[in-house]
Amino acid sequence: MGLDLQRLSKTLLYLLRNPPPATELVADAEGSVALADVARVVSRTIHRTVRAEDVEVSLQRYARGRVDL
Repeated sequence: MGLDLQRLSKTLLYLLRNPPPATELVADAEGSVALADVARVVSRTIHRTVRAEDVEVSLQRYARGRVDL
C-alpha cells in the first residue's frame, strides 16, 4: 500500500512546526531544512519508508502556501 500523501503532509507540517528535540532537523540561517533530512525523520516517526520525493510531492499538493520548497 502506498503512502497517504495528505496524511503525510499533516505529519510533515506538525514536525516542521514542532520538532522534537532529538529529530536532527536543523534549519539553516534562512530557516530551510533539506528534504532528505525531513524524509529521514518522518520515516523514523511513522515507521515507513519516506523518500525526499514523497515529501516534496506531499507538500506541493496539500500544503500550498504553508511552506516554501
